[in-house]
Amino acid sequence: MITLVKIVGFDLETGGHVFQLHFTSAQPMNTNTFLGQATGDWSKVDVFFGFNL
Repeated sequence: MITLVKIVGFDLETGGHVFQLHFTSAQPMNTNTFLGQATGDWSKVDVFFGFNL
């Protein structure tokens, strides 16, 4: 079964800091599990939120 990973993200730059905000259908954030274990389904509003500072 092929799972389509959907991602929406953006960066906010403020005075030397960068805040990255992500909305995705995959819970893991590293490459090894990100592509193979996307369990969310956007049609069921199953979206995960992540951020980096």
